[in-house]
Amino acid sequence: MRNDLIEVEQIEKYLSHQMSGEKKSQFETRMLLDGSLFEKVAAQRQVHKLIRIFSRRQQRNKLELIYQQLLREPSFVQQLKNIFA
Repeated sequence: MRNDLIEVEQIEKYLSHQMSGEKKSQFETRMLLDGSLFEKVAAQRQVHKLIRIFSRRQQRNKLELIYQQLLREPSFVQQLKNIFA
């Protein structure tokens, strides 16, 4: 179990570009030799991607709510009309 945690930590450091050149090279060599490690890195990379997508969607939804609230404010609507008139 401890080795699994160490491996996850190494994968995270690799994906977040926190490894020095030599350690990065060693890790990449391990990935080439160990298909299982390569798959774990690919899976974790996919998790990072999904987290970014989810975060963007959350931000987009928050902005949409703010925009809808602003549209209910007459002064904001008037300012928009003045800008685009």
